[in-house]
Amino acid sequence: MTHTIFLIMGIVILLTTEFGVLDITSRISMDIVKVNWLRKSSRWTESRLYYVFLWGTILLGTIILLVGVDRVSAFDLFKYSAAMNGGVMFLYCIILIYMNRFKLAPAIRMGWVRLLAMIWAVLFFGFFVFKLLWGAF
Repeated sequence: MTHTIFLIMGIVILLTTEFGVLDITSRISMDIVKVNWLRKSSRWTESRLYYVFLWGTILLGTIILLVGVDRVSAFDLFKYSAAMNGGVMFLYCIILIYMNRFKLAPAIRMGWVRLLAMIWAVLFFGFFVFKLLWGAF
């Protein structure tokens, strides 16, 4: 019984996390496209762009799963997803340090403790990214 509850809770947590990821990536993509290229378009509203990005992502993921089902195991997809997320976090931490140290006013920059934590995060994620790139993952 305990194992079943644990598995159900794990599925619920992963599902809600995936909903959050789909939502935020669709919102960010919609915002970038609307502000930079479709600012004056009345046809492409924020809602329509969000809808296109959300369902486009879902469709792309479905196609990847359907095409690659016999070629790639579920665990391999999990590993690739984790590796790509680690790569994104590696780049994100580098950009965050750069923006914080060189673009923000000194009064609102992060302190040295947080800066050390961010440097540690770059080293942590970078280790796995470079390990993956050299095929030792």
